Amino acid sequence: MEHNTSLLSKFFAYLSYLFSGGLIAGDMMNFLNENYGAVGSCVAIATLLITWHYKRKEIKILERNLK
Repeated sequence: MEHNTSLLSKFFAYLSYLFSGGLIAGDMMNFLNENYGAVGSCVAIATLLITWHYKRKEIKILERNLK
């Protein structure tokens, strides 16, 4: 009987972790849905900065190769 109890407790522990993960993921999606403007702006600014950085590096390499 002890083996069944252990198996059952493992099953319910797994189920509990699965349910908690689902709640966390759902809460994150709700946060992103409510704050999509701010999140989108942050992503846009990050993309702009990364593109600017690598373009600057590319221009420096091209200038160095022209000399």
